[in-house]
Parts: sequence; C-alpha cells; structure tokens
Amino acid sequence: MLANRLKDLLGHVVSQSQSAFVPGRLLTDNIIVAGEVGHYLHRKVSGNLGWVALKLDMAKAYDRVEWGFLEGIMLAMGFSNQWVRLLMLCVSTVTYTILVNGEAVGSICPTRGILQGDPLSPYLFILCAEALSVLLQQAEASGDIHGVRVARGAPDVTHLFFADDSLLFFRANQREAIKIKECLDGYCAASGQLVNFEKSNAVFSTNTTAGEFIEASVGTNPSYFWRGIVAGQEVLRRGLARRIGDGMDTKIWGWNWLASSSGTGLHTPCIDELKEARVQGLMNEQGEWDVGVVQDLFQTEDVHRILSTPISKAFKDSWRWIDDARGCYMVKQGYRVLTNQLEGTGSHFGFHSWNRLWSLPVPRNYATDLWGANDVLQGQNFPTMMETILGKSDAMQASKLAAVVWTLWNARNAIVWRQATPSLAELNMQDGAGYDAVLRDHTGGFVAARNGRMSHTHEPLQAEALAVYEALKWLSGLIVKQCRTIARDIGDIKARHVRRSANHVAHRLARATGSSSVSMSWDVIPPDCIADLLSH
Repeated sequence: MLANRLKDLLGHVVSQSQSAFVPGRLLTDNIIVAGEVGHYLHRKVSGNLGWVALKLDMAKAYDRVEWGFLEGIMLAMGFSNQWVRLLMLCVSTVTYTILVNGEAVGSICPTRGILQGDPLSPYLFILCAEALSVLLQQAEASGDIHGVRVARGAPDVTHLFFADDSLLFFRANQREAIKIKECLDGYCAASGQLVNFEKSNAVFSTNTTAGEFIEASVGTNPSYFWRGIVAGQEVLRRGLARRIGDGMDTKIWGWNWLASSSGTGLHTPCIDELKEARVQGLMNEQGEWDVGVVQDLFQTEDVHRILSTPISKAFKDSWRWIDDARGCYMVKQGYRVLTNQLEGTGSHFGFHSWNRLWSLPVPRNYATDLWGANDVLQGQNFPTMMETILGKSDAMQASKLAAVVWTLWNARNAIVWRQATPSLAELNMQDGAGYDAVLRDHTGGFVAARNGRMSHTHEPLQAEALAVYEALKWLSGLIVKQCRTIARDIGDIKARHVRRSANHVAHRLARATGSSSVSMSWDVIPPDCIADLLSH
C-alpha cells in the first residue's frame, strides 16, 4: 500500500531526467534521448567546443544508501514527518538471519541500505538520486556546466538517469570536468554512494581535441587511474602535432603544426594581438598560403617551413604523430620518444637491436623480460652488453641471455611480490671471471658444489649474468641426475605424460591439499577427498 501511494507522487517531486519507475514516463524516453545525443556527438566534427558523455555506474547502489540521507531528502521534498517516519520504519527494521546447514546461528541488523526486491526500494532510490539531479541543475543555472543541445531550439540536456545508472553531458574542458567531479563528490559523501570507475566510461564528440586532455592537470586527491593517464601527457607533448586542413581549429602560436619531422614549432615570437589567431588567417580565399601575410608576420627561417607545409581546405584540422609516416600513434612510437629523451640526457641507453630481440626463438615472455631488464639497468652498461650479444652473436647465445634474464626476473618477483623463500644456492664470483656455486639444504647442510671459469668475458655485469646461467644449468642437470638415481634404485619405472582429464585422482588430491603447509602420506586407506573416485 505504501509503495502504491508513493508511486503516484513521484512524478510531482522528481525531475524529468528520471524516467524509470515513474508513472506516466517510459524508460525508453531517456533511451531515445540518449540515442539522439550520441548521434549528435558522433556527427559533430567541427567547431571549437567538444562534448563529453559520461556514463556512471554506482557500486552496490541500493546497499550503500545512508538512512539519514534518505530521511533528509524526503523531508526536504515536503513529505510530512508522520509519512517519513512510517517509511523509515519499513527501511530500518530489517534484520538478516544467518543459516548454517539450515539452522539459524545469528542475525545482522544493518545500519544503511535498502532491500533489493522490496517494492518500496526503487522509489526510495529515485528520491535519493534526485539530490544529484538538483546539484547538476544548480551547476547549470550558475553557468558552471552546460548541457548539450542536439538542434536549434532543442532543450539543453545535462543528465539522464536510468535507475542506478546515469548519463552526464558537459563540455570537454577542465573547468566543467572539475565541477562535475565536485557534484559527484558531494552527492557521494552525503548519500553513501560510490562511483564504480571500472564500469564507468566517457565518450567524446568527434571534434574534441587531444589538446584539451593535454591541458588537464592531475588535480587534488587524484585516483590511481587518473595519475597514470596524466603521466602520459609528456609523451604526447613530444610526439603530437597538428595536421592542417582548413586551419579553423588550430592556433598559430599553439601546438606545433609545421610539416617537419623535427617536432619544433615556430621560432617567431608570439604577437600578443594574434595569440588566439587561427592558421586559417594565413590563407587566401582559394585555401592556399597567403605568401605576403606569411612573409610580413614571420622570421625568414619560419617562412620556408610554413610555405612547405601542405594544406587542404576540404578537410578539418586533425592530429598526427610526428614520427609515423601515416601520422598514427603506436606504443612503440611513444617508447622511442622516451628512449630518445634518455639518449639526449647522456644516460648511455645504447640499444637498437629491437628487431633481433623480438625475432629470437624463445617464448615471448623471455623476450619481454629481456626488454624490461634493458629498462631497469639503464646507465649500467647492460644495454651495451645486450647490443653486443644480440647484434653480433648467433641465435643460441642470444637465447641463453634471454633465458638468464627471465630466470632472474622471475626469482626477483617471487621474492618481492610473493615473499617466497630464496633457494639456498650460494654463488661467488672470482677475479678473472671464475665462479663457485654451493648448494645446501634447508638446514644449511652441504648437498653439492661446483666451480668453473668463463672465457672472453670483460664486463662485470655480463660475467655475473653468465655465472648465474652456468649455475642454473648445473642445478637443472643435478636435479635430473638425482631423479634418475632414485628411479634406478626403485627398479622398473616408466615416466609418461598424462593429460589432466585422464588423471582426476591426482588432480583432486592436489587441489584438496594444495593449501597445506606440511607434507602428508597415506597407507592402505586413501584420503576422503579421492575415495569416491577410487571406488569406480
């Protein structure tokens, strides 16, 4: 009864942006509007104003509703105190009973949240979401954000709500993005809601430029993801340039737009009166460079570069990647920008054999870790050693290097991230590239030892890496030898590979005992976890 009475009032207290569960409104209304806005954003290819459509997903939306906030919203909307108390009794008197094997063992009394499946819950959540709608309406009224208008005479649309999902629309600039974030932060702090950023995403209008992202700052209290995105700005600044079409969307003294591979911009100082001027102003009515204007405004060294830059009046300005013939950005292009920067600072990067590295006859993770080690050991002559081995040796020796680095990297990660106990194998380097290796058990007792010498080794890091390789190769052979000795002592043993699908018994035992910290054995009577399989 309460749900039916509240339902009839929703259309009078919530905004038109909410269409779900409101009598007289259809969810498809907002779907149609969203489709029209999406079509407009896709077709908008000109103009200086870019737009953003931000799709928000609230994490555990019903479970996170704060009861105090819900009560305050209803009172602020003009509901009587008696009606609000009656609704809050329905919300706050809920208890959950825990059943174990069908028996009640305790109960939980929640302090927030509304129950999914309760006929009142959708309507109560709509009332809560109206708070965010009001914040966005106030921001629009004050001029802090602007809604998208799909046609002349059409209303501005700043947001559309679909129950616990939302679509927000605003201009693609830093000021409006910050205001949207302020509205969301205020709403979440008061209501208990939490934006699920993993399921949320943003779509930009076609005319939105990368420059608007480049000008964005990290802000205050940024998320981990935003810090990672902003960290890529410097790479884009070094490699991006404008490709001139009609010149309407590119400032003369803004981003580099000259057609050269050097990436350098204009040498002529900016003229204050023309700091907002567009490249279009340097063209004549035929869409060609106005030679007289160019010669009057720019230094001699810039004149030739401008006149040699191709333009096309039939196309809009766009972005291009300087080092790519097609103007397309790829990860390797950005990586080269960073490595070239390191070379410019005198860090002795010194590695160029990329094609040889990726064509090695080794698993891809070996080559990837070898590439990663190249980064880790910058400035320590390791890249020079890699260049020597990969560039001047045969594939076998280069593959050995990749295997060594992969083993070292895996061992390092096991210790750092999984807190694994390092093996008790000691390795000592001698002068003249000799090595000694001693293997001990967990009590420190002697198991085996080996020593040897390596010729034609000059670099200390190279010698150490090869010593590790020799020690690992010895350990591998030692383990195989011990297995063969044990098998010979037992007698007639044959080793064969069996697929997991044909080895259910051992697989189940491994899963059942995988978390045990001690070794176990069973005689005569099998463990319960595999008894049913052995009975078939």
